[in-house]
Amino acid sequence: MLNFNFTPTNSEFRSFGLSVGISTSYLYNSRQKFISDSTGKAKLKGDLGLEDFKLAYVGEVKLGPISLYGSYATKSMFKKGLDQTPYAVGLRFGSWY
Repeated sequence: MLNFNFTPTNSEFRSFGLSVGISTSYLYNSRQKFISDSTGKAKLKGDLGLEDFKLAYVGEVKLGPISLYGSYATKSMFKKGLDQTPYAVGLRFGSWY
C-alpha cells in the first residue's frame, strides 16, 4: 500500500492520511459442511468451484485514531455459475496508549 500522511507534524489524534494499494490472495483449502433431513450430515472438500487467486483494490482514509477501510475484488469469486464479487468495508481503531 502507498501511505500518504497529510499532517505529519500534528499529533496522532489530529492526523489525516490516505492509503491505497492492491491485495492478492491464494485459496489454500476450502470445505463445506451441511446438515439436512434427507441426507443427514455431509462434508465436502476441494476447490468447490472457487477461483484459486484473488486480486483486490484496497483503500483506507485515516482521521485521527479512526480509519475507514475498504476492499473490492477485481472479479467474481466463482469459476463459473454465480457471479459474486467480494468486498469489505469497516472501521479500524488505533493509537491506544
